[in-house]
Amino acid sequence: FFFLMIRRPPRSTQSRSSAASDVYKRQVLDRFVQVLFVLVSEKSSSSEDNHEESLSDVILFLIEDISIFLPKRKIYKYLSQNIAVLFNSNDDHHKIIGFHVLSKMSEGCAEYMKKDLANPIMNNYITNGLASQNPKVRAGSVIALAYFSQFLMPEILLFHQLIIPALLNNLASLDQDLIQKVLFCIDMFVGNLEQSVIQYLSIIVPQLLNILESPQAPFGMKRLAISGLGSCISASEHEILPYAEDLYKRFAALINNDDANVIYLKAQAMTEMGKLITALRTRRDLIQQLFVPCVDIVYKNLKETDDWEVREGAFTFFYHLALVSGEEFSPLLKQLNLIEIVLERITATEGLQKSKKQEDFSLGSDSEDEINAGDNVGCKTSFLDEKASAIHALGEFACACPSTFAPYMEQAVAALDQTHQYFYDNVRSQVAVCYFNLVKCIVKLSNNGVIPAYKKGLPCAQRIDPKAEEFLKIEVFTKYFHHIREDDAPEVVGSVLECLKDVVETFGPSSVDSALEEIAEVIILLLKGETFCQASASDEEDEESDYIILEHVSDLLIALSKVLHDGFAPTFQIIYPEVLKFAKTKRDFEEKIIAFGIFAEVFFNSPSCVLFGGKELIELGIATRDLNDEEITRNACYMIGNIAKNGGEAIHPHYPNILLYLKFIIENSIIPEARDNAIAAACKLAYSGPQIVPTAELLPVVLNQAPFKGDLEENHTVSELSLIHI
Repeated sequence: FFFLMIRRPPRSTQSRSSAASDVYKRQVLDRFVQVLFVLVSEKSSSSEDNHEESLSDVILFLIEDISIFLPKRKIYKYLSQNIAVLFNSNDDHHKIIGFHVLSKMSEGCAEYMKKDLANPIMNNYITNGLASQNPKVRAGSVIALAYFSQFLMPEILLFHQLIIPALLNNLASLDQDLIQKVLFCIDMFVGNLEQSVIQYLSIIVPQLLNILESPQAPFGMKRLAISGLGSCISASEHEILPYAEDLYKRFAALINNDDANVIYLKAQAMTEMGKLITALRTRRDLIQQLFVPCVDIVYKNLKETDDWEVREGAFTFFYHLALVSGEEFSPLLKQLNLIEIVLERITATEGLQKSKKQEDFSLGSDSEDEINAGDNVGCKTSFLDEKASAIHALGEFACACPSTFAPYMEQAVAALDQTHQYFYDNVRSQVAVCYFNLVKCIVKLSNNGVIPAYKKGLPCAQRIDPKAEEFLKIEVFTKYFHHIREDDAPEVVGSVLECLKDVVETFGPSSVDSALEEIAEVIILLLKGETFCQASASDEEDEESDYIILEHVSDLLIALSKVLHDGFAPTFQIIYPEVLKFAKTKRDFEEKIIAFGIFAEVFFNSPSCVLFGGKELIELGIATRDLNDEEITRNACYMIGNIAKNGGEAIHPHYPNILLYLKFIIENSIIPEARDNAIAAACKLAYSGPQIVPTAELLPVVLNQAPFKGDLEENHTVSELSLIHI
């Protein structure tokens, strides 16, 4: 239907010219998008209570798909042009549609939308939408912000001073649908805001608690309020202390409520109370006073309420309490038989059932409430989330109370072996984390309940317990490397890479020295994009998963360089050519930022690595001057400084070009971090080649810029140069 509306040129007029073909394709795409916007803007005559999809709904799904699967550079231009038309209209309906379209395209066109985020999106579209007298327009802008909070991170956080007050103002609305949308947005946004949320706690927390107490607030609104409170707790951590008792009272009241109608609020309250325990971990007196008395009622719910969400909430409460209490949790662990309970729930199968007969197709049929497990077997996500929570609890119990857990080690390993290839992504991710915690348990058992300190570098000065090394080799690494190569979910691969990093940082060189060859192999596969999850992804999924994976690879490589020092050089030399590709001029900016960051940190931690990568990277670093991206130049300056510091006389011939580059960055940088890194790099050149860069001439210039306010760690570099001069 859509394509029939686009007139095709006569066959006889088609040109063989590639340029002409491109022009025609652009015209077709432009006309196609215009048609979509005409159709999506049509006012539907159907009632909002009618659950069938309207034409506008269908078009919005189509816009979401084309923003994901068509080339971003081409499609974003036409989408943004037509969105501007909607927002310039005096018709509120057009503005509402404009916000719906912005929401739907925020995933696929994220990188392009980030560039336009200040203007026109936030300072024009969103600002005017939030201030509209029409509650439906305000609701549209709020929903767009919720999508932005998910897909336009971290740039969207810069606008918190605009977003948070506007959202809170809309909580006073009489429109319950708008309030629910605001609560959802607060939950999404605050969860990412981290410490910046502290300035808003005095307003957010009381308002959310009022909703929780209100008899008029519907069930869905209260669920969103609890979730928002949980995001406040996670983001602010110990700064939540002034509100701890009020939060405890509301959560405890729900947990003690036997009304079957509040069962899911009860489950949520147990989850958020667990987060509150961890946030207050430095106040053991408060935990003992408030939360330990809740153990009996939480346990009663765990045993007597046959509900997956309730059990998930109870497991979350108990593993947070174990995390904070350590060995003091052992008596409860024994008394309540919690290990046996979580082992039973890890291997439970009652949530798996034959799928129902295929219903009529609906655009909304891809429900998050049910997962297809294959072979006509389906199950509720609440059953799967309970299983994931039980696995997480198992690991935390092992880590907190190793002596109590030791008799169950064989059963725990068997349960993980049964679930490490489970069809649900989060279960596999939790299994990876649990394996790491089991290693911690084994190490603590042989070291009086603590993880011993280690000396960095290779060869290893001391080794961890032989049982732990064997467990890592036979049980853990075989699973980890299998997931990296064969898992179909980038999120699971990312979790495994994070666990590998944690293994290195927690147990030291002896935990990985025998596995370095295979670690290098899987990292190279990841950098080449040849693992199963990368090879089987669509172009858009491939782009997104590659970025996620590259960040985790970066963290792992930096951790290895910190722990192994120069002993990492032989391994990094094998990996180096693949990382180098990401620093080349044709790569995406985000990839360049990560690549230069890897080289900078590795050269700082493992100076020997400069010997096989320094000269080539200096040229690539200097070339970033023309990219007009200060995040890239910041990392490039940091890298060049470390190359100069550790590269010796072989780098001296490059000093003139390096100094010209650094001078340009210092004079033209807007963000202080880039300027600080450039000045610090000049300092490193001075104390590596004082005959080329006289310290006496450089130091006054440097001190005039000190102290650094962007990259505070570089103040140490200035101090080091000053001491050398003295």
